[in-house]
Amino acid sequence: MKSSKVNPSTLAEYLSYCCAKGYSNFMPRKATNVKIHNLLRLRGAMNEIYAFSTTFRYNGQDLLLKLILKLYRERELAEKEYLTLKALKRIGFPVPRVYVLEVNENLFGAPFIIMEKIEGKNIRDHLKHLNRKEILYFFEYLAETLAKLHKLDVKNFSFLLRPKNEYDYAKRQSLKEEKWAKDIVKDEDFNWIIKWLERNATKCPCRCYSLLHGDMNPNNFLITDKKNIILLDWTWAEIGDPLMDISYVYYHIIHPLFNEEDSVKIFSHFFKHYLRKSGLNVNRFSLRFYMVSAGLREAIFLKYQSKRLLNPFLLAKTFGIKFSLFLPLVYWRYYSRFKTVQFFLKSIIADYETAMFRTLGEKILSTMEINDIQKFLNPQSFDLILDVGIGSGRVTREILKKSNANVIGLDVSKTNIESAKTHLSIQNLGGYELVVADGQYLPFKEDVFDGIVCVRTLKYLKNYEQAISEASRVLKSGKVFVLDLSSPLGYELILRHITPSLSSRGSHVFNFFKMKRMLKLYGFRLVDFVPLQKIPYKVWTLSKDHSFLKLLIVLEGILRRITPLLFSRSILVKCVKEDKKAISIK
Repeated sequence: MKSSKVNPSTLAEYLSYCCAKGYSNFMPRKATNVKIHNLLRLRGAMNEIYAFSTTFRYNGQDLLLKLILKLYRERELAEKEYLTLKALKRIGFPVPRVYVLEVNENLFGAPFIIMEKIEGKNIRDHLKHLNRKEILYFFEYLAETLAKLHKLDVKNFSFLLRPKNEYDYAKRQSLKEEKWAKDIVKDEDFNWIIKWLERNATKCPCRCYSLLHGDMNPNNFLITDKKNIILLDWTWAEIGDPLMDISYVYYHIIHPLFNEEDSVKIFSHFFKHYLRKSGLNVNRFSLRFYMVSAGLREAIFLKYQSKRLLNPFLLAKTFGIKFSLFLPLVYWRYYSRFKTVQFFLKSIIADYETAMFRTLGEKILSTMEINDIQKFLNPQSFDLILDVGIGSGRVTREILKKSNANVIGLDVSKTNIESAKTHLSIQNLGGYELVVADGQYLPFKEDVFDGIVCVRTLKYLKNYEQAISEASRVLKSGKVFVLDLSSPLGYELILRHITPSLSSRGSHVFNFFKMKRMLKLYGFRLVDFVPLQKIPYKVWTLSKDHSFLKLLIVLEGILRRITPLLFSRSILVKCVKEDKKAISIK
């Protein structure tokens, strides 16, 4: 987009010209004395958007209108939004009235439209004053609004490209044909997501295409005093699978405004209400597919913004020179949100092991961690071991390989249990049982296990104290409980305090010494500990060179001896359950 030349006098002249020529359908042809007031650029938008008031004289009266001027990078975008708003208003869908489309770039340096300005609050401001029940009711209304949108006859929008067949839209989700994404998707951060979308596109046919809004930014929804929802910004409107809009609701509205636990509950409530109102028969895998697709687009946007904001001049132009002083914070906000979305995508597509230990360096980290677990647990023949939060089964597999112990793997996620079952069956291992259950409420009798492992799991449990109590209940006296705790001044703990958004799954940050006292309270005696991962995992992914990785292994050992409790990701702890009689005597 060229540098814009929007100013009150030029805008007033243009509106006067439109009136004289009869081009305007919001100001009378004989209107005179046209003036512009309170011309204000709205900050933070990708396009240049101005709010202003215009006064004019007609039939002896002075009249006032509040309007919006929106400029575009390309003529096609201006035409698409203008035609979409016209068609939606014609069939009674709640959008602003659009008055003028100007494709001549000589006036303001870019094509633009002029539309009515509607007063109201965006979703973020509206939800601030609502209680839990009112929030759920709002999302029911939002679901109903989107259901109405997706039921509209797409024949009214013939100017939009329609998919060729029931698989065409799904196949386009790899973004290889999208101009705006081409440069960014070359980044290796996105290759695995794109390949997954390409492999699974043929599993997601769409029997009934709909008009999609395509951008569920909270600022694009205005809630009026009458509680009506008005949808703004149709630049990304398209014909496609309605599940894409539903996925955008999660990424753009629900996830940024609520914590992880509430996000899941609110989205589930919203989606159930949407299904009732839309009458759609949804393939659950298709929802997963479009959650990944929408997440990819969100991640690309956040990566683009974080790179773009490294340029202070672009930051000042987009957000204003005052905000350029906060460049590091703004950059970190976008970057940390990008990492959160990226992690969420990994959790949808791949199991934990595949997502976290892909490179050779990361696999070495996993091996070192499992060796420490094995050393602490020391399983004997015919021992019964409980693996709480089995994930893909990486710990269980090594226990089964190196001992004749029996393992019960437990996880609250059915997906994780299936993943563990697959990994274990591939290696033809026996001596295990897999259970879908919550680590906070173990479905076992007292004093049955000869060892318990709970690594990379406890911090994700809502009531971790209850989980420790349950571990104490089911573990035999004198037997070992192996778990990991946050390291005092560890880099992970520090990062989570700087930016809570990095804690994408709502994990706890433990106080090591407080947890030591809590373990004692539940009958555990801490007998040994070892620091895990002194060197951040990103360093381990820098190179595949074996000499470099061997050097990291040596450095890791040296750092463990120098600073056993400081600056590691976490601390692996070995606890022994004390005999109940001994505790009572004390």
